[in-house]
Amino acid sequence: VGTLVAALATGPASFVLGKLMLGIATSGMLRCPMTLAAKQMAAAKVGLWSGLIRSIGNIGMLLSASPLAFVVDQFGWRAGFWVSAGFGIAVLIAVFALVPRQPAVHADDSSPLHQMAEVLRLGLSRGLRGLIALSLVSLGASLVLRGLWGGPWLMDVKGLSRIEAGNVLGLFTLAMIVGPACIGAFDRKFGHRRTMVAATHAIAALLLVAMAAGAPHFPVSNRFGVAVMPTQYDLVLLILIGLATSAQPLIYGMTRQLVDAQNTGKAL
Repeated sequence: VGTLVAALATGPASFVLGKLMLGIATSGMLRCPMTLAAKQMAAAKVGLWSGLIRSIGNIGMLLSASPLAFVVDQFGWRAGFWVSAGFGIAVLIAVFALVPRQPAVHADDSSPLHQMAEVLRLGLSRGLRGLIALSLVSLGASLVLRGLWGGPWLMDVKGLSRIEAGNVLGLFTLAMIVGPACIGAFDRKFGHRRTMVAATHAIAALLLVAMAAGAPHFPVSNRFGVAVMPTQYDLVLLILIGLATSAQPLIYGMTRQLVDAQNTGKAL
């Protein structure tokens, strides 16, 4: 319904309403399989399975790269929402047809208000405080770069067409697809989860700074004596950022280690 409201928007207010509905409706799409994996897997395996879930889930983002740019160029921006509505209906049918209905093993019969208060209590607890602070700038940074900031940066600052920008962001997405599964497998084999999460996020932050510093008349451009760094510079950095931020699913595994099974979903 949110997709249809956005497609039929007549101005900023109705468009924002559609986007709000989309945001609320899709909030549980990643949490549900993550929670199921966390409750059914041993804590040591959660990192691997969280990575696989993220990798498979990110495949869909390939559609919002060059294919979406082509649709918008040919048929207008509303067509992108109509196509998304069609995919949404297909997913709805597939879930009801293929995903088995599993009762909640640790059902919580308390009121929704009590459960929301429990989420806040967990979020402010000493054990999860650091992980939540990190997660606030982890997945969000890569999604904002991929879905909001990357396109205008490549088109307005670097002068690429919409299709060309989509191609670059498509390669960025491929890194976000390959990365979580690889890091999950690495975590399963070698461990050192805390060190890996800290190091990869620090590297990602430095890469983001390096990318921004390649803007016209900014330090990296000035250092190389060019008006603006070429697109290849951004492409390499985007791929590296995609790989570095792929350690984010390990946060789910660390969270699983800190809470009991009944509170896993709330903590995630």
